Amino acid sequence: MSIGKYSAVEKLAILEAVSKGELGFLAAAKKYGINKTSLMKWQRRYKLYGYEGLERRTHNQSYNAELKLQAVADR
Repeated sequence: MSIGKYSAVEKLAILEAVSKGELGFLAAAKKYGINKTSLMKWQRRYKLYGYEGLERRTHNQSYNAELKLQAVADR
């Protein structure tokens, strides 16, 4: 699976099909070309964080200067 292949909306639709029993885990993984481990991660993130857990994450967040100065002042 390439990174970013499915949007959060598409991931949610796949997870809903699995939860409704329309597809099994392995059948959904095969049908959509997803590793079953990835599908399990989606499900776990959705249970923990809701829809936001399915959105693409950026590992390097940028913060504006005001927030940085406030953090230094608070320290």
